[in-house]
Amino acid sequence: MERNIMRRPVEERRLFYSLLVPFSMVLLMFVVMLVSELEGMQMIEWGIRPRVIEHLWGVVTSPFVHGSWSHLGSNVPSFMVLMVSLLYFYREIGYRVFWLIYVLSGLFVWFLGRDSWHVGMSGVIYGMAAFLFFSGIMRGVVSLMAISLMVTFLYGGMVWGVLPLTERLPYSWEAHLGGTLAGMALSVVYRGKGPQAPVKVWDEDADDEVPEGERYWEEGKSGGV
Repeated sequence: MERNIMRRPVEERRLFYSLLVPFSMVLLMFVVMLVSELEGMQMIEWGIRPRVIEHLWGVVTSPFVHGSWSHLGSNVPSFMVLMVSLLYFYREIGYRVFWLIYVLSGLFVWFLGRDSWHVGMSGVIYGMAAFLFFSGIMRGVVSLMAISLMVTFLYGGMVWGVLPLTERLPYSWEAHLGGTLAGMALSVVYRGKGPQAPVKVWDEDADDEVPEGERYWEEGKSGGV
């Protein structure tokens, strides 16, 4: 009981820091959209224009730009849920994974996207969903597998967004595909880092009276899951 009480402030701080950056980024998205509306600025030009050197910097700015309030509103809930989950459950590698998805999905669009403007956070959202899903399955940690199931339940329908199902699409399927591939690749690259499933190791020094099958100790559990 005392141990649980002592852990509570640690868990509260962990949750706070997992919320801080996602909330700040969402606030910046709203500020960009509000300035665009009030000042009549063409923020679309902050997006990615594939294979145009002058707009390569859109890899950094495009996720904060959205075509409409409904576009922004559709991205924010998924972004918050997925990024908070990533930072909370994968705190050792969460930021690294997030920023790699951020950059890789944007570069994928810049190199292979249609000749059009690409804006929005959806590529990063797809990347985080893919990482959380595949990483949870590969690691075999109960809490992370639960996150994989949550992603499947809440965002399973997103899989159709990575395909050009019609000629004129209102979204960048290239960003969705790039983010998904980045998330999948990073789940493999970082499978040995962050939270790991406990490994049962035979304890040679255990008392002979301990029933067979119970003489082991656990190691390899890291990441605080």
